[in-house]
Amino acid sequence: LYRNINNYTFKRMDTAKYLLTQLECIPAEVRTIIILIYFVYGCIVGSFLNVCIIRIPKGQSVVRPGSHCKCGKPIKWYDNIPVLSWCLLRGKSRCCHSRISAAYPLVEAIVGLQWLIGGLCLFCTPSLYAIPAMLVICILGPIITYFTAVKLRIFK
Repeated sequence: LYRNINNYTFKRMDTAKYLLTQLECIPAEVRTIIILIYFVYGCIVGSFLNVCIIRIPKGQSVVRPGSHCKCGKPIKWYDNIPVLSWCLLRGKSRCCHSRISAAYPLVEAIVGLQWLIGGLCLFCTPSLYAIPAMLVICILGPIITYFTAVKLRIFK
């Protein structure tokens, strides 16, 4: 039994080493694009995190109703692009021109950077610990961001 466990462990380590050598074979330009995709996905997760930060403490659903302005009108999809829409709209709502808190793009960018760091861990660190480190950063980072934002009450 002990021998089988050791063989299984060695097979898992060989698989991880093989995957890491395959990642090192990816051209630098492709790795850069993949890492930027991590940032974009992180911003999307951050956008959903904003919804959770605002609605969960109030006991509201995070699914329905969709994103809406302070005046109650639904936000169109092109006005709901993480970080970018806030910058293009200059921090104001398109429908009623009310001020949009800078906390929205801040949370989105922080989570995007957490995922970017996770991507860097995976693609730039030739180590067996790269995958667990990426998972910890990409999962625990947003959770810590959520509880920090709720505790500090950054959305007023």
